Amino acid sequence: MCDDGLPFNTEPNGLRDVVLPPSIMKKLLANVTLPSGSLDPFRAAPSTISTIPWRRANVKYTSNEMYLDLLETLHCTIAPSGRPIAARVTGTMLFTSKISGIPDMLLSIRTPSARGGGGVVLEAPVFHPCVRLSKWNAQPGQLSFVPPDGKCVLASYEVDMLPNFTPSTASHGFNPPVSVTTKLLQGPNSNEFEVRITIPGSSPYCSVSPSQSVGPSAFARIAAQGAGAGIPSQFLQGGATTGSSANPVMEDVSVRIPLPSHVRTVLNTRVSKGDFLHDTERNHIHWRLPNTAIVPGGSYTFKAEVVVKSGYEDEGGDEESQGGKLLSNYDNNYNDGSSSKASSSEAATPAKEKEKEKDKKPPPSAQAIASMPRSVLLDFTIRGALLSGLKVDSLNIVGGKGIAESMKPYKGVKYISRAGDGSIEIRC
Repeated sequence: MCDDGLPFNTEPNGLRDVVLPPSIMKKLLANVTLPSGSLDPFRAAPSTISTIPWRRANVKYTSNEMYLDLLETLHCTIAPSGRPIAARVTGTMLFTSKISGIPDMLLSIRTPSARGGGGVVLEAPVFHPCVRLSKWNAQPGQLSFVPPDGKCVLASYEVDMLPNFTPSTASHGFNPPVSVTTKLLQGPNSNEFEVRITIPGSSPYCSVSPSQSVGPSAFARIAAQGAGAGIPSQFLQGGATTGSSANPVMEDVSVRIPLPSHVRTVLNTRVSKGDFLHDTERNHIHWRLPNTAIVPGGSYTFKAEVVVKSGYEDEGGDEESQGGKLLSNYDNNYNDGSSSKASSSEAATPAKEKEKEKDKKPPPSAQAIASMPRSVLLDFTIRGALLSGLKVDSLNIVGGKGIAESMKPYKGVKYISRAGDGSIEIRC
């Protein structure tokens, strides 16, 4: 609703009180001329209009319930050595309220203090207008609010997973829940590559047996229905029943391998588990693991041989290759993980060097180097755990109007972490 051309009321609940929905009776009486002094029978009475813009007046439910879904997305860049060089989590708190009256609620969240020598810092928090900022500023982690009726985005935030990261730091303190490694220039002609997915054996995000159910994820089902009322499609309400804080479930693990533009196709593909598809339009390889194969300690490989387009010839002037060697402007920590490896290795004797030269295959050509993938993109979903370590301590009704003392609403809290649309990049 606009006033003098400026937005005046943008809350759906408030607009429902002021602008009544169309009805058959309203259409029948639309052309009836009423006396000039009579009131519009379809105008909302002032007593029925709520004083709270984001909540309807006289809300009543026979079954009172509330749901809080915490959804986090990991954005991460991993060096060829396997070391994260950038990792950030974006989180969203999605709240559904079906409570009679005007409840005054208090949400307490807890952040771990073990990582990085301090607690998790919620950077750039953004709150719904219903959240009292004075309470949050005085006691971080405490959200006091009168929720809108129905669904809303209660808050959003960011968390830096590498708060104390420096290029010279030996340990980074963060390990992605799924490990992806690559081997390039394989085979006798140096035109093959290998991608390996490994689930850590002691992963806290995967504690299920191979008998877990298989099926499309709730993300895919809800996204197919479309997002309504400005709420993200990932707003899970009545989704999959698997996955809890006591028993997290990892699913929908897949990788996308972008190929150079001059690569025509891939041959001799070998996959140890799952299925794959070569998207010729985007020249990407999509490899997806079945949910039954995602178990702690699992390791799976994808191997393929690249075939370049006919007539393609690399003249050796590629910026990233020269003389059969990969060039990089990154330091040793980026490529090797530690600069001390070279200094600690013993020098080989001349005799051993000659023996190695006999068995060594010829160095790869510049064309073979230019035909290898440059990165791998990882997707996954974890139900029952948040990568930032946030937890909900309590969610209670502490006051309000029209709240019966005997009211005991049903409470539901759900944790979901995910990586999608190329938010995790593993560089080769």
